[in-house]
Amino acid sequence: MNGGSHLWVTNEQKESLAFRLHFDGYDVWTVNNRGNYYSSYNEDKDYKKDSTYWDFDEEHFGAIDNVAEITYILDVVSKEGWKDNIAAFIGNAEGGE
Repeated sequence: MNGGSHLWVTNEQKESLAFRLHFDGYDVWTVNNRGNYYSSYNEDKDYKKDSTYWDFDEEHFGAIDNVAEITYILDVVSKEGWKDNIAAFIGNAEGGE
């Protein structure tokens, strides 16, 4: 769970999927799941002091986090006046067997 949104843009622009999609005219959003580097500074919970910060698993990502992320993105783009609210989700495995 160490990965973060920066992993989509660490390669050279011509090799990075996020950059290539952007340059092809797509609106690209990168998101961060709970428990990665960028979520360490949660406004509500201190990950060093509050053990409930870590009370989640990979199933939460798909059932809760990803749904909330896509809902938020579609809400934002609809307010920007986009005619077609179409989202494609591209993810990577967090590991496992």
